[in-house]
Amino acid sequence: MFRRCLRAMCLIALSCIVSSRVWAAKTPITMWFSSQPPAIASWANRFQEAFNSTSTDIELTVHTFEWAQREQLIVNVAAGTAPDLYYDSSNVLGMWVRNGIAKPLDEYLARWPDRNDLIPATLADLKYFGKTYAVPFSVHPYWDMYNMDLAEAAGVSLPDTWDSMIAFAKKLTKIGPTGQPEVFGYSAYSLAGLVTFIDFERCLEQLGTRSIEVDTGAINVNSEAGRQALNYLAEVTLAGMPTYQRGNFNTGNVAVMHWASPRELSDAITAFGGVENTNIALRRYVGPEVGTDVTHYWAGVLFMVSSTKHPEEAWKVLEAWMQPKYLLDYLVAWGTNLPARKSMMNYPELRTGPYSDQIIKVMDGPIIPYGSRHLLYTDFRGPVGDILTEAVQGRLPVPTALEQAERTLKQIVSEAKN
Repeated sequence: MFRRCLRAMCLIALSCIVSSRVWAAKTPITMWFSSQPPAIASWANRFQEAFNSTSTDIELTVHTFEWAQREQLIVNVAAGTAPDLYYDSSNVLGMWVRNGIAKPLDEYLARWPDRNDLIPATLADLKYFGKTYAVPFSVHPYWDMYNMDLAEAAGVSLPDTWDSMIAFAKKLTKIGPTGQPEVFGYSAYSLAGLVTFIDFERCLEQLGTRSIEVDTGAINVNSEAGRQALNYLAEVTLAGMPTYQRGNFNTGNVAVMHWASPRELSDAITAFGGVENTNIALRRYVGPEVGTDVTHYWAGVLFMVSSTKHPEEAWKVLEAWMQPKYLLDYLVAWGTNLPARKSMMNYPELRTGPYSDQIIKVMDGPIIPYGSRHLLYTDFRGPVGDILTEAVQGRLPVPTALEQAERTLKQIVSEAKN
């Protein structure tokens, strides 16, 4: 009898031990951050350690990569080994929505009190067909960068419309004795088709439309708005620097560098010999009329991979990551991005760099996403942009380019449906 009781007690004790171990086991959650600078690796270790030291139910693993992992993510989803959370740029989120890899987050956002602290446009731009598929955490803005020494020497006012920007570029362009330009009034970002399409889309948005509507699929390239947008891009490019030599801004002979970012600002300050020798103005993109100026941007976003087996735990990690103490550490490590949280814009740690006040100011007003939000954007941006570039460079009439670009866009959309 005693032995039977002892055996029973041992079995109960063993069962309790096993049960406690099962109860204490943490749920593994993995995050991938692709296309990150080397400094982010140390941040990832800090975040992982800080989170795991306080979490009682989740074991977090953060992987950072200096190169894109998009193809690898697709492979891992198929193999059942994908991460639970993935970082990407907001301008390609549509691709992940289209292939079903991004999971809608509305049920989690609805109960997250901090959602109202996000810059409204950065969250709204992540919505497709009524559902939100990611959370923005960082914002990378672009602006026009003016060499104020050249502008002041010319005695002209800074432009505030497309027409005045064209006039400004013509006024500031100076031809030397050999017949070659010595000063360029305006420098486009690049002559690549992708870049031309993004700028064309930006101009269309300033005119109140888009190349292709996200929800309805209505196409508006070969239109009056398309004509105005492409004519402007062609005229301002040819009035300034028709051949791409972007580095000239740092030698002091470009009046406006279009589509500049914190990286170009830093390079210019270094080239000019320091902040004390730099006379630059950062301004929003002018529009067709006064008051239609914009800043375009891409946001760093996290989305939940649809194959995750632990969506509740994954959301807990994402929610923790969005806490200012962790987000600030990431932004400082990255060095050039702004927070997607409104309350963090005035954090002193994020306003230590030169021109930080002007960088914040370019966000004051409407901001628009970098490129089209359509699900097929990554498919059509290059082919359509290549055609538009021919018009920007004066090698193809604007009406012809618009007709060909719209036909190409329609063909890509049609093929995707079949």
